[in-house]
Amino acid sequence: MSKADDPAYGYAPRFFGIEEASRYLGISASTFRALGICPINIGRRTLWDRQSLDLYADRLTGKPVDDDDAERAAQEQERAFFARRNGG
Repeated sequence: MSKADDPAYGYAPRFFGIEEASRYLGISASTFRALGICPINIGRRTLWDRQSLDLYADRLTGKPVDDDDAERAAQEQERAFFARRNGG
């Protein structure tokens, strides 16, 4: 059981590991990896921001996003592209 599923935890964490992030979107970890959603690194951990996952889902389903969210999404996609291109 992850912390997000634990009722004693009380709230969902802001950052997710790969298993929790893929479960949050309702897809497998391998499918999630193929999406190219840009993670962040905190120490040695690779994590995904819950707000980025929400924004990805909103855009995927055609929900309108404001200009700030659209700009943030574009920056995240660019950062993910360059990270993959540079092998990092």
